[in-house]
Parts: sequence; C-alpha cells; structure tokens
Amino acid sequence: MLYRCQFQALASVNILWINPLDQPTQVELYRKLKDFTEKELRLQREAHETLLALPETERVARGKCVPAMTFTGVTKDGMVRLEGKENPSDFREMDRVIIHQENPLSEIGELEWYRDGQTKKGEEFIELRPSSSKVRAVLREGMTYTLDLAFFDLKRFYGRTLEELGETERGRERILPLLLEEAPRDEIDPERYDESMENAEAEGHDDSQQEAIAEGVSAEWCCLIQGPPGTGKTRVLANIVKQRVERGERILVTALTHRAIHEALRKIREAMPGFENIVKIGQPVYAPDLPVPQYESFVESPLKNEAGAYVIGATPFVARGKRLSGVDFDCVVMDEASQMSLPLAIMGMLSAEVYIIVGDSKQLPPVLQSVAPGEAENFSIFRALEKNRERVILTHTYRMNAEIAAWSGERFYRSALQAAPQVAERRLALSRKALGSPWIGKVLDPQHSLVWVSTNAPGTRHYSMEEATAVRDLVQTLWLHGVKPTDIGVVTPFRRQARIIRSLLRKPEGVESDLFARLVVDTVERMQGQEREVVLVSTAASDPGFLRHLRDFLYLPARLNVAVSRAKTKVILLASRDFLPSLEGEAYAENEDFAHWRSLREASLVVEL
Repeated sequence: MLYRCQFQALASVNILWINPLDQPTQVELYRKLKDFTEKELRLQREAHETLLALPETERVARGKCVPAMTFTGVTKDGMVRLEGKENPSDFREMDRVIIHQENPLSEIGELEWYRDGQTKKGEEFIELRPSSSKVRAVLREGMTYTLDLAFFDLKRFYGRTLEELGETERGRERILPLLLEEAPRDEIDPERYDESMENAEAEGHDDSQQEAIAEGVSAEWCCLIQGPPGTGKTRVLANIVKQRVERGERILVTALTHRAIHEALRKIREAMPGFENIVKIGQPVYAPDLPVPQYESFVESPLKNEAGAYVIGATPFVARGKRLSGVDFDCVVMDEASQMSLPLAIMGMLSAEVYIIVGDSKQLPPVLQSVAPGEAENFSIFRALEKNRERVILTHTYRMNAEIAAWSGERFYRSALQAAPQVAERRLALSRKALGSPWIGKVLDPQHSLVWVSTNAPGTRHYSMEEATAVRDLVQTLWLHGVKPTDIGVVTPFRRQARIIRSLLRKPEGVESDLFARLVVDTVERMQGQEREVVLVSTAASDPGFLRHLRDFLYLPARLNVAVSRAKTKVILLASRDFLPSLEGEAYAENEDFAHWRSLREASLVVEL
C-alpha cells in the first residue's frame, strides 16, 4: 500500500520531498538520492556565496568574472552587447551571469550568455540575453560594467524530479527497478535484432557498432553502450534513432551540454537527410552550424500537431520543465552519460520507458561539489548501470593512430580498444622537413606520436611562461609547415595558462593574425567530444605543495585519457621535471593515478627543453 512521507529538508535548501514508496529497497535508494541532492544543492549555494565574497582579481583569476566591459547598445535581436580589452572568463553559451558596476551583491540584473568573440579592432565582445526588458532599460551606453557568475537555483527541478520518481508508475516500475538491479534483462526479438544488424552492416558499421545498434534498436527497457574515444558512438546513436523512427517512435535526445546535443542532432540529420521532424527545444542558443531549427517550447514548434514519429533534442532541465510539459516519448537517448549525475539523468528518463544510455566511464565524470573528483564517476548514471547491466563496448577507434590508441587501450580499456586499419599507420604530415630549433625538430618528428617535453621552471602554480612560450613556438612551426589551426588543440588545466597562451598566439611572428580566433585553447572539460590532428597539453604547475593540494584534480586518470585521446596523430605533453613525484619520494607518489602518467612518459619520446 502506497503512503506519503514528507522528509524535512535542510533549511538552506527548503525543498518539499514526497516519497510514496513502501518497498524497502526503493525507500532506501530514494532517501539516498534525496540526501545526495540536498547536500549538492547546499554546497553549490555556499560555493557561489564564497565566490562572490572574493576580491574581483580572484574572481577573474578563477574565470568567473569579466571586468571593465563597456555597454555599446542592444543588437537587432535584442541582445545586450558589451565590449572591452579582454574576456578572461570561461563563460559559455547559456551560462547565467549578473551585471553590476562595483558590488556583485548590488546587481542590476541577470543575463544569459549568448555568444562572444573579437571585434575587427581586436577587442573582445560579449552578447547576452537579458532576463527582462528592465535590465536593458537601466544600462547606459558608454558606461563600464562587470559580469559575475549568477546562481541558478535548481531545487524546483530536482524537487519535482524526485517527487515524480516516487509518485509515478514509470518512476516506481521502470526507473527505480533499473537502478536497483531489479529490472530483468531485455528479451531481444531475434528477428528485429537480425534485421537491425543487417541494416547497420549495409551502412558500413563495424562489428561492434553493428552489435551496439542492434541492441539499441531491440531494447525494450535499457541498452548500455560504452563508446571509447573515436569509436563512432554518436554515429551509432544516430543509427539507433533512425531505425526507431522508422518504426514510428518519438525520441528524446538529451545530454549534459548543448554541444553534445547539437553533435547528436547533426549526426541524426546526416543519417536521415529527408526526415524533417527533428528540432531542438529550449532557449535558442548561438549555433550557426546546427542543421535543425530551435524552438523555445514544444507548442511553438511544428511538431505540436504531428501524429507520427519525431526527434527532439533538449537538456534534462527542459525535459522536466514547462517547455516540454505533457510531452511523452517512446525512448530517451542519453549521450555522454558518464557526465550525467543520477538525479540529472532521472530528469530525462522520466520522459519515456526505454533508455539508450551512451557514454564511457573512463572519460570525464560529473562535476560535483559534494564528491571528490576521483569518486565522482560512481555518481553517474552510466557507472550506476554499468555495475549491474551488461554493456556493449565499441572496439575500434577511427581517430587515434596505432601508437596513441595502444596506450589508451592498454591503460583504460583492458586492450579492448584498437586503431581501425585505415587510421593505424597515419602520421603527422608536414609540408617540409626543416623545423627550426633542434628541440622542435625532435618534438614534431612524425615518427613519434607520443612526445613528453620535460621543462625546467620550478615553483610554478597556475601558469608557466616557459611552457606557454614553448606552446607558441610549436604552434607557429606547425602552422608554417602546413598544419591548420583548426587541426590543433591546446589543453591545460588552468584558465590563467590558457589566457597566457591565447595572448601569445594573437599575433605570433610570421603567422596570420586571425590564428587565435581559429585555434582552440581550453580545458579538458571543454575539449571532450572534440578531436584534433595535434593536441598539446600544458600541465603548467611544478610547485610540490601546490601539486599535492590539487592532486585529485590534476592527476585524475579520466582527464589524462580525454586529453590524449583528442589527438589523431600527435600528442605533445609539456610538464615540469617536478610534475611527477619520484618513486623514492613521499608516500603519495605511490598513488595509482600517477601510474597512468608515468606509463605515458615511458611510452613517449622524452625531449628535454
């Protein structure tokens, strides 16, 4: 018999939790989800309050503040436009910010990041969507303003999610049993499975991809697909969606980031060029290369009167919000699920009764306030299901050559990952042999796909000028020898190091002035899902005390795997001689995480700078 039990939430969160469950295992899981979510929300709020209390220089250093931006007017599409000398932040599309003049606690209003870039004069511009017309009315042209991170209170989304999880039949009989290992294995229809395999084979998918597609098309409850780097997981996802749409199904495609949703929708459009019922629902974002239309809500889209199949891309928050209110789906396809926390994943799963979960627990985990980075993977939906359900793993990478794939496969995938024959022997192609400085010649030698550059700058923390200068010289040489900036990626754990590298690359000698605009210099988190011919990794830090303090963040194996596996033919990692603790040194040097880094160094050509 069902009953209602109101749990008392923490006062700082103040959410009403409803639990209409009577099975002990479900009650226990429900309580754990409640406690985890309450703690996470509380720590998010506290972290934001602490951030705003910091001096402006510190907020800028953390990438959460843009100072001294001048309001230049409102664009024709209603966006607030600001210009200034530098945008040192890591804000991206859809991030919420507050605008003020001196004190972030005396905000003028809240805005949503729309896009940013450089003006023709070389200055930075930012365009933001105001939360109301009142914000535009208060701003004055020519006045200088500061942008800070806003706090997005998620308690109503999570509160409604847990309420529906306990109150609805779908939550009690589909989602909770799945999370509790109580869901039976899917009974596969052999005829449907074989037909799907044949279709996937006809479209050129390899054996492991065919198996994953057939499992995904045949699933009537849940299918778990592990897609290591470069194995074509998004193409597999698109084929699953295509075959399910051909059966007349309505599909929700969701992920943590807009970038991942957009990439999935692009692949689906490629797989079904003649199918028009593909849209994205939510606040429109700046995405000129997105090949499907965006609508603010389902009722504003042409699908509101559609009786047949369709595909909708949306974030989990949109799925549980007013924009998709009352819309039900046959299947939810969740991409990059290793980054999805359980509560967030449940938001999307409540929209359907069949779940295609695509991800990789060896890549980046959820970003959580309440859990250490090394433990965060255990709180993702992919890891939760991986513990109790069989998964299909994609085995051939079409990105990394044999040398790079061998290291990643051995360290993270029990040698199940290997380079596809057509990319295995690929090497970095340079237009001429003369490479300038001897050390640069060694580093860029196409015969070595893994190179470790040992630097000597003691005591560095958030940045290293020696590494930044070396990165600039390497990028400049690559450019002069025929490697396009769009084929180069620079990864660093610190925003300050990224800013310094960007500034050095604005107008390097002998290189076109727009190189900076086309070259990606960013954190690993921003690079997941992307690929480049050459990837340069600047670790920057060398101070032993600083390294010990940030060891869980800096040496996280998943972060290293993602950084290395972005590359097709060349990985160049720059690290101080002090970056790796000596085997004879302190006890923390024996941490298993360091073994991955040491193994990469052993597999690489080591060049002393």
